[in-house]
Amino acid sequence: MLPGALAIRLLGFTAHASFIIAAAAASAPGDQAAEELVHRCGNTHPSKELVDAHEMLEKNKEQHKTRSIDANDVINIDMYMHVVMSHEDNQILANDTMLNKQMDVLNESYEKSKFHFNLKKITRVNNATWALDEDSSAMRRQLRQGDQKTVNVYILESLQENNFGVATFPDAWGRDGLENDHVSIAVRAIVGSSYSSRVNGGITLVHEVGHWLGLLHPHEYGCDKGDFIDDTPAMAKAHFSCRQGLDSCPGAEYPGEDPIHNYMGYGPDSCLTEFTPGQTQRMRSLWETFRLSKNVKEISWKNDCETAFRPLLFDCMEDKSKNEQTCAEENAENMFLPCIPLSPSTKRECLDRFAPYQAKCNSDSCKMDFVNSYERYCAAEQRVKQDASNDNQKPKLSQTEADKQWRLVCRQASILVQEQCTKSECRNEMVGGSLFKRCAKTPQDDKQCQDVLDPLVKLCETDQCRRGLEALKSKECGARKDPVAEYNGGIVTDWDLHGDMAPMTRDEWGTRCNEIPKAIVRSCQAKKECIDNFMARRLSLVCQKERPKAQNDCKTLFFAAKWLNCPSSECMDEVTDLEDKACAGKSRI
Repeated sequence: MLPGALAIRLLGFTAHASFIIAAAAASAPGDQAAEELVHRCGNTHPSKELVDAHEMLEKNKEQHKTRSIDANDVINIDMYMHVVMSHEDNQILANDTMLNKQMDVLNESYEKSKFHFNLKKITRVNNATWALDEDSSAMRRQLRQGDQKTVNVYILESLQENNFGVATFPDAWGRDGLENDHVSIAVRAIVGSSYSSRVNGGITLVHEVGHWLGLLHPHEYGCDKGDFIDDTPAMAKAHFSCRQGLDSCPGAEYPGEDPIHNYMGYGPDSCLTEFTPGQTQRMRSLWETFRLSKNVKEISWKNDCETAFRPLLFDCMEDKSKNEQTCAEENAENMFLPCIPLSPSTKRECLDRFAPYQAKCNSDSCKMDFVNSYERYCAAEQRVKQDASNDNQKPKLSQTEADKQWRLVCRQASILVQEQCTKSECRNEMVGGSLFKRCAKTPQDDKQCQDVLDPLVKLCETDQCRRGLEALKSKECGARKDPVAEYNGGIVTDWDLHGDMAPMTRDEWGTRCNEIPKAIVRSCQAKKECIDNFMARRLSLVCQKERPKAQNDCKTLFFAAKWLNCPSSECMDEVTDLEDKACAGKSRI
């Protein structure tokens, strides 16, 4: 089925909430009794991110045939099985012989798709709560093994909503953490179960692993959208029998009968026997997109950073003049730049990302909680480089290191665009990779830098994307006389923003600082909304406080106000000049 309208992206934001099949009245004759027996799958609609990936891959499927994974390469996936029963006596319901046969069925089913699963270990646990699919998060936190490329299968006595199986989609681990990345199967649905011949052939695991690799049900979005794979015949609803000749999407525009033999359907095990070539290609593409190439370190950083900002969110919610939506918007704005998917390389850099936001706290308790929160995350071992953790130490970069840091910044810019891409022009450009090739080597001058970032700015569809890229461009393309310069705060620059500030009295600081909000208000005279939005930030209050001792901290005070409130490029230029005067270093005044 061909991909449909973008409106479907609004459907479903959880990947594994419970879902009971409820189509008895609409099922074909003979399906009702089967339906009462088979609650095959507990997955709901996929997330927006996965839907976007399916649409993009379908539109560019010819191009994606030549990805880094060759079509003939076998993708080997490690698997851990965790058999969780309420009592030791029940472990016999999933003995080693049954599980080995289950692995044979799984590998035979995926052989044509060039996937092979290696059973690394069987863990057996007796826990009456976990066995009934209760407190499952705690169970997975304790038992899960491996990284995002490792599938963990939990075999339980029963699942929520009486389902036989449920699995997370491949994009979910980046949002919810690896401990929530799983496949869960009811013990009565494994090979050799005495429950029913309809489900004891081992196909439930084949079906759920298909979800884990990113496949949807053929009937997921009905006749028009389906599963976003055009060689899967259109199917309006789930079928629970193996009756031939069913066609729930009649008409010339929907060729073929309902795919009752597809592994991603709901029929009895004996009926489900195949993946289409399109499904095979899609699984391999999604494997590369979500599981092979995702950077665990960057995902971890983004999650940790957003968690560190919670004290500011809670502090805002204590303010009775603000509602929950306002606080959520302010929190998202606060996190936008510090939590970019580019983890800090040093502890010092990490601390510098958070420190300017202490001023947003309205209470001492908020400041204390915020500092404790971000210092804990910045102390993480992977973010500390001994040669750069000291305030007074700033490592010089070799040309190779400078190239590496430029690639990180260039990738950061690309991510800002990719996350908001909806138009075909944007998607085609980002998927094509022509822009990424320019990230290979550090630009030698301003023009080369702008040649990389300007095309990305033009692809932005949101103001947030444009602001973020303009901010990167202003920092990256401003002074490239020496590409092997000091590295600070994620940006290669030849002006040390942590240098000493120029001598200035408090009154002079107040005067220069206040010129900035005045300039923005003047530019917003014809736009009351702009003025209200700016005044809400209470920037003038900042000017009543002591001047920051570091230029980076000083410029950060005005960064959000400038990018979020200036309605024109003239305003941006004026505020930048005023900012330079207010935050001048010794050599600039």
